[in-house]
Amino acid sequence: MTSTAIPASEERRLAALYEYELLDTPAEELFDAFTRLAAQLCDAPISLISLVDRDRQWLKSALGMSRAETPRDIAFCAHAILGDGLFEVDDATLDRRFAGNPLVTGPDGVRFYAGVPLRSPDGYAVGTLCVMDRRARGLTTGQRVALAAIGDAIVEQFEARRSLLRLFDSSQTELYHVDLVSERILFASDAARRNLGYTLEELRRVALPELLPGLEREGRLAERLAELDANPGRRLNLRSIARRKDGTAYPIELRIELLPGRRRRIALVVATDLTESEQAQQRINLLSAAIEAAQDPILIAKLGATPQDASIIVYANDAFMRQKGLSAEGVIGRPTSDFFGPQTDRSKLVAMRNEVMAGRSARVEYVSYRADGTLYHTESTAKPLVDESGRTSYFVVVQRDITEQVMRGAQLALQNERLTAITSIARTLFASLDPTLLVEALVTGTRELVGGTAALYAPHERGGFVATTDLTATGGVTVDDPLISLAAHSEVSVLDDSGRRAAVRIPGSGTGTAYVLESVRDDAFSTPDLFALGLLGQYFAVAARNVELYQELASRRDAVVELNQVKNDLIAMLAHDFKGPLTTIVGFADVLADDERFDAESRQYLGLISSSAMRLASLATDTLALSRLEHNELALQLGEVDVIAMVRDVVRVFSVTRPIDLRATAIAMPLIADEARLRQVVENLIGNAIKYSPGGEAVEVVVRARSGGAEIAVRDRGIGIPEAERGKLFGRFARASNARALGIGGTGFGLYLSKTIVELHGGTITVESGEGQGSTFRVFVPVSAAKRAPGLRRVVLLDADGDARSYVAHALRDDGYAVAVATSGEEMLRFLDEAQFDVALVDAERLGMPPERFVAEAAHRTGLVRMGLRMSADHDGWDAFVAKPFLMKDLHTAIGEALGRANGASPKKAVTAGR
Repeated sequence: MTSTAIPASEERRLAALYEYELLDTPAEELFDAFTRLAAQLCDAPISLISLVDRDRQWLKSALGMSRAETPRDIAFCAHAILGDGLFEVDDATLDRRFAGNPLVTGPDGVRFYAGVPLRSPDGYAVGTLCVMDRRARGLTTGQRVALAAIGDAIVEQFEARRSLLRLFDSSQTELYHVDLVSERILFASDAARRNLGYTLEELRRVALPELLPGLEREGRLAERLAELDANPGRRLNLRSIARRKDGTAYPIELRIELLPGRRRRIALVVATDLTESEQAQQRINLLSAAIEAAQDPILIAKLGATPQDASIIVYANDAFMRQKGLSAEGVIGRPTSDFFGPQTDRSKLVAMRNEVMAGRSARVEYVSYRADGTLYHTESTAKPLVDESGRTSYFVVVQRDITEQVMRGAQLALQNERLTAITSIARTLFASLDPTLLVEALVTGTRELVGGTAALYAPHERGGFVATTDLTATGGVTVDDPLISLAAHSEVSVLDDSGRRAAVRIPGSGTGTAYVLESVRDDAFSTPDLFALGLLGQYFAVAARNVELYQELASRRDAVVELNQVKNDLIAMLAHDFKGPLTTIVGFADVLADDERFDAESRQYLGLISSSAMRLASLATDTLALSRLEHNELALQLGEVDVIAMVRDVVRVFSVTRPIDLRATAIAMPLIADEARLRQVVENLIGNAIKYSPGGEAVEVVVRARSGGAEIAVRDRGIGIPEAERGKLFGRFARASNARALGIGGTGFGLYLSKTIVELHGGTITVESGEGQGSTFRVFVPVSAAKRAPGLRRVVLLDADGDARSYVAHALRDDGYAVAVATSGEEMLRFLDEAQFDVALVDAERLGMPPERFVAEAAHRTGLVRMGLRMSADHDGWDAFVAKPFLMKDLHTAIGEALGRANGASPKKAVTAGR
């Protein structure tokens, strides 16, 4: 006997064999039928389907031979796979390759062998289909053809089996063949082997109870297998626990059925790993329990086919059904629209549906209805459930009852609205500084706040209370009302028995009662109403106190304003009356000084009289100028002036009393200026230099040209000015403290007047000084004052108290306005006819005519600012509005707005200023 040769492609051949997964599998009727057919056609007692492994020949089907396998080196088939066609041995005893083969010499007594290779589609011979006989013989041509055809059919079955296994493996199906007698696994798919962690050889050695310990412990395995054996056509479904090679266990579902036509009890088992399924089911169970336990209503609905079709409820938790007052039968399957009603905003629900259809979550608030028809507010959050195709068919809705929140919000909004109204009423109360207007604002505000009617009562000195409209308790009928009396001694608002009449105490100074506010309406007062009335009473108490303080302040202010007016009138009168006598004195002194009958000493005295009178006349001129300046009526009379000549003339006059050193850088220096006013400046500066040099020190005056104008410098070597007081030196009535200490007289308005005159010319005035070292004043006047003189704003003011008592007029003049005061609307219209004004300031409550008429006649003439407690609904015609009481800065803002609109900066529409 010779050894079998090994093919060059042995490893690839073995790989093709192993892909069929036929080795060591149980006998199958299909392959047994092929061996029977081959034996019958070839008239042979032995027929085999053999598979040639690396070291053995294993028989998938064996007819006429009891062996299951043989060593490869004695197998006839090992030689047959080396050729392309039929391998035939007529008499093995005569063939040196097989003469000593145990199959020939042994009990099997094989003499004849004929086999065809079973080749895979790739050409690898994995085994043979062969026939044997115990006598020497051969095959006919027909038998050879039949044997080859049967071999091809067997290969097709091998391929079908491999395709099926690949299908199972690609689908990750766990497939087993189980011998129910031995309770061993004969075959396992790739997915099954991977999940269990065994190789196929290892699985064949593991007993079935070891793989399914749960069934074995429960004693169910034998019982169920017996049931399957008793019902061959039945499929069993089992759920159990499987154990892997590493000892871990997992839930498994087994579908078992007997393979038909087998001589042995072989079962086909399809297993499903339930780990993920049970985890998912556990999550579902937990989620379902959580949903059922949730306090918020939750539902799942199926979307309608179109936006017009209602969504159908397919699930609802207990909270949803409790909220609706229905059982599951009354909710499941109903359209969601069944729970909408008249107040449901369906546009919000359409928008929510559109978002869900687009695959996005949405949140809306709307009104929903219960089964009994009652409504509630809900906040619903909808989340789409998207399938694998990306389409939304269902959606989950989580609802939250926000009725209490909405009602609380509405209540807060109502309270906020009421507080806003109280704030507006309080603003009006605080702005009402007239007693009658204050009471009217309180009554009107009370009606706006709580409705009904309102009245204010003041305690009468003889007892009882009197209804008041102006904060006084005089006149009227005294009432003795128990509710009013009770409120007067109560710290809280009080109600009568009907609850429709309320009264609140308004405290006065100390612990007394100043007033009682009564309100009556058709329906009962609520607690918030009483609180609002009490708050309004507190505001009114402050406002009434403000009125008292304002009246006292106004009385004192009027007295100050009137005193200031008297002062101005007296100054103007005295200054005017001084000038006549002083002019006479100066004239006669000059005449007498020229009379030769008087000696030199007498003429010197006459010169002193004339000089002093001139200085007194200059003081009177300054006083008149100051009076005009107080009313902003000081105006320049411009003309050509030779500054040097003018200064020289002033120096000549003052040289009589003090040596003055005059230096000029030119012979003449012409300017466009007001000579008289400019002379006042020079006289003031030289006069001060002489006055504040009590030691008789000389005075220096320098006139020089500067770029764009002329500079006049006056220097003295007198007492000087303390450094801390230089910043206030040009203020009205300002005087240095060291001058007062030395008893040097003066009015203190000379420098103020000088600074004003210089600035009206468009120039500047500065000082350099050191205490005890003297002072130098420098005045710069531009070449042409007319081009730089500032324009003065002219204002006409309506004040029924007149010019002398008008604080606003006084303050505006202080701020640089020229002010005319009218006492009525008619007088103001006459002023506007007679002169040009930039702005008219109108107290609309004191016009004496309808505001509409005044606006119609005055709006085209000037800018209009309305001063009042409240702005009317119709603002047209007014350029600005300022609410009383106002600060002067508020009035200035309104004047600026009116000037801008009157000059065409924007259309006329009232602008509000003030507090």
